[in-house]
Amino acid sequence: MEEATGYLLELQCENLRNGKDADNPNRFVVMPLSSKTLIYNFQADKMPKGKWRWRVHALSQTAFLGQMDTWRTFIYE
Repeated sequence: MEEATGYLLELQCENLRNGKDADNPNRFVVMPLSSKTLIYNFQADKMPKGKWRWRVHALSQTAFLGQMDTWRTFIYE
């Protein structure tokens, strides 16, 4: 989005592969990103395995949530 000054990335593990990960704090991740961010590397070893979904919100200059992307999914094995 052209007017965005940043983005808010949301990651959620929908289906855990191992029930022991239910209390893993990395099961839900929300992080602000600069509008200049093109690539972000995750520490996958800290993420529980399973089916994940993610989306991005545009942030205005005053940090209001703007346009929201649709949920997309991936499997982390």
